Amino acid sequence: MTKLEYGDLYKFLASLGIVLISLALLVPWLLVRESFGGLLTPSDVSQLTPMGQALLHYRQQLAVWFLRSVWCISPVLAVSGTAALVLGILPWVRRQRIADEREQAEAGKANLEYEKLRREMQALTPVQIALKGIEETAQEVPGEVAADPAAIRSVSTGLQEYLRVQQMVFDKLVTCYGQERILTQQSARGATYDAVLLADCASAPDVVFEVKRLTRRLSLDRLRAAVDQTSALIQNYAVLRARLTATVVGIVMFVVPEHDRDSAGMEEYLWAAKDQADLYGVKVHPIFITEKELREIRCSELRAKIERIGAIIE
Repeated sequence: MTKLEYGDLYKFLASLGIVLISLALLVPWLLVRESFGGLLTPSDVSQLTPMGQALLHYRQQLAVWFLRSVWCISPVLAVSGTAALVLGILPWVRRQRIADEREQAEAGKANLEYEKLRREMQALTPVQIALKGIEETAQEVPGEVAADPAAIRSVSTGLQEYLRVQQMVFDKLVTCYGQERILTQQSARGATYDAVLLADCASAPDVVFEVKRLTRRLSLDRLRAAVDQTSALIQNYAVLRARLTATVVGIVMFVVPEHDRDSAGMEEYLWAAKDQADLYGVKVHPIFITEKELREIRCSELRAKIERIGAIIE
């Protein structure tokens, strides 16, 4: 603690005590270190102006008084500082202990809620994962060529790529947040979740992720459909957790091609997603990221991005 703290009485007293104790040690050292003009010769003093000589005389008188009084000044400062430190730190410690106990109780309650959530949610079976992947991949195939054998093969290849990209997102989230905070490929109350990030404190929202892989330009219709899907997941999750929808964030993670990073288009999509989610009374935010960016993004950057989104929608 290097400065006075004014935001809290007990912190102020503790910081004041440290400052006073520091002065009790510093004052004698400063007096010993400073010469106060005592090394000047009579000829040096005679060369000063009358005002300079008067100031030097006053300074030396003040130094003599401090030297004579330091034996009581330092103890007074030390005693006063110790008293202020004790008066401040004891209630501070008691209050901090209560705060720690409350935090532990809240953490224990959160752990119980998470365990309850894990019991209520079930991992998707391989068949369910494949069916969801086929549904997602089929959206990339234009309707007029959907029955073409080449389109069917395209869906098969796209499914493999979708599952690969989805796993990349899951691995990144687990790496950045830990296995205990990330639920992937789960189902509950008839809804399927790509990933859920459990909040680490009561003030932070849980985050529901929906992963999308794009191979062609994103249309506003598909964006709105993704927001509708994520909004329904938020409402389902809020009921599951017995919480308000305002405490849940929806993020649609669009993994896009390198050539499709039109910043103007992205801005249009952000507003369209917000307007669509407002219809459901929830908050959904899209994230556009390439595979290369997904591989190279640092955990600190990803956490900051997600925390920013959570702060924006609160």
